[in-house]
Amino acid sequence: MDKNGADFEHVLESIRKRLALGPWHCTSNRRRAGFKGVVDLIEMKAVLWHDETLGAEFSIEPIPADLVKKAEAFRLQLIEIIAETDDVLLEKFLEGETPTIAELKSGIARLPSI
Repeated sequence: MDKNGADFEHVLESIRKRLALGPWHCTSNRRRAGFKGVVDLIEMKAVLWHDETLGAEFSIEPIPADLVKKAEAFRLQLIEIIAETDDVLLEKFLEGETPTIAELKSGIARLPSI
């Protein structure tokens, strides 16, 4: 993802196909030259690095309008994956309730890692 033109969704799909894994992610970005940051799918905020500091400084801002729908879709996928680790969260998810940030972070700790 550190190369210009990298396609985030294509990378995830390649992992799924080649490694037969179900990767999950807590951040999202979009392919484009001039990569500036990521969207935190737990907090639903954008993390943007400042070019002049070569990434040493960053700001946390609202998600840019053109990325909100994509971020919401990725977040829903993440919530579903996390909900599968806990019966209470799964019940909440199936009832259409959104888990709290603390519940999501706790659920992430239970996700299997490679």
